[in-house]
Amino acid sequence: MKNICMILLYLSIIALLFLSCKSKTSHNSSADFIDFMDGSSHTTETGEYKLTFAKLPSPPQCKITAEIYEIEQIMQIINNAKKESIPDPQENGWEILINISTPEKEQQISLLSEKLKIDGEYFKVDSSLKDELLKSYEELQATEEPYN
Repeated sequence: MKNICMILLYLSIIALLFLSCKSKTSHNSSADFIDFMDGSSHTTETGEYKLTFAKLPSPPQCKITAEIYEIEQIMQIINNAKKESIPDPQENGWEILINISTPEKEQQISLLSEKLKIDGEYFKVDSSLKDELLKSYEELQATEEPYN
């Protein structure tokens, strides 16, 4: 009896690991999730996700994508960046502007020099964040167009 319980336990663990791996690689369907800065996950049946990634110099150019994988890549770069909370620097403008829309939430992220603004909160970041984001911009499959 003890051996049967151990076998069932091992099979359950293997099944959970398999399902966990499968769910992490299946974000291509229209009903996927996206991680926001607060770390929570949002799901929807409509799959209405959109990322608008604009960059300077003037005139501003942008790429717009609805590919979950591309949106998650951009979010992961921002989530993984070392951020130090700072007071409002009283500066306007941006070099990079990212708007992310889902049925549940709209999120705006901007970067000016080493200052990252996420929904009105300011953070000091390393200058390498700009380079990482610009590299990701170039890798987006969307067509570049003027930003209005």
